[in-house]
Amino acid sequence: MTRTIALFTDFGSQDIYVGQLHAVAKRFGSGYTMVDLFHDVDAFDIGAGASLLAAMLDYLPDDAIVVGVVDPGVGGGRLPIAVELGERWLVGPDNGLFSRSIAWSNSEARYWTLETPVNVAKTFHGRDVFLPAALELASGGLERIHQAEDVGDISTHRDAKEIKNDDHRVIHVDHYGNLISGIRGAAIGTHQTVVIAGRVLPHADYFERVPAGECFWYVNSIGLLEISANQASAARALNVKGGAEIAV
Repeated sequence: MTRTIALFTDFGSQDIYVGQLHAVAKRFGSGYTMVDLFHDVDAFDIGAGASLLAAMLDYLPDDAIVVGVVDPGVGGGRLPIAVELGERWLVGPDNGLFSRSIAWSNSEARYWTLETPVNVAKTFHGRDVFLPAALELASGGLERIHQAEDVGDISTHRDAKEIKNDDHRVIHVDHYGNLISGIRGAAIGTHQTVVIAGRVLPHADYFERVPAGECFWYVNSIGLLEISANQASAARALNVKGGAEIAV
């Protein structure tokens, strides 16, 4: 059975790194499908990446393997890990990137550690450590993957246990100027208002429910609260960037 390997990174879709992941995958064979889930997480923003990945995860096949790399600590002391969530796997750094996926999942997480081969690039573990481990998992192998003896040693496990609230920030600004938050739509009601940059915004189901240029909030296609403007950029209209605080 062909498995899906989904790539989720802050490498940038216009840079040199994503192509290298695909090139390495080609060398391993073709018993899987590669999906570029997202490569434009704000650079080094582990928290934003954690919320976006958690929201997008259930749109992947049930047995998908995610290579997640938002890793400002690459080459340092953080562990390379794999997290088993039901039939899905998350492969990447032990830095909290997978914490919300675990916290929001109905499946119990099992934690594994990865071997780091010698003579690999210390600054490109996505290509040289995480992707090869994912390809090994896709082929049914566990030779370089070992179950963690003590989950207390895994910082992602501790981070997931400590999550109590959603991320009340703008975690991504898309090219339309829409402001995607880390707030799950299931946690709020349509009668509630949203405050950002001193502006109080109402709810609307879709863009044409408000006049052109007017800002509003709604629950987007991946289940997160999003702030938009009809036929305009909400980021420009509100003069906000990624990281802006949102109150509900």
